[in-house]
Amino acid sequence: MERVVDPKLSPHKLAYRNLLTVVFKAFNVPLGEGPNLKPCVLIWLRLMGKVIRLKEQLLQQQLKSNAQVDRVL
Repeated sequence: MERVVDPKLSPHKLAYRNLLTVVFKAFNVPLGEGPNLKPCVLIWLRLMGKVIRLKEQLLQQQLKSNAQVDRVL
């Protein structure tokens, strides 16, 4: 394993940008400018993530309660 060092940084810091570039190229991840998202879109994406997590939690609670009912029956 080799250490990736940026000469602009002190010797103990890694140049994460260079390391990620190597990893992205190895996995054929396209590099370039991403889309500029407006703040309202970012808020919507965060909310949708929360909604998905809440749905998963609700499903898990329903499965637990169904299992308890099955044990009683």
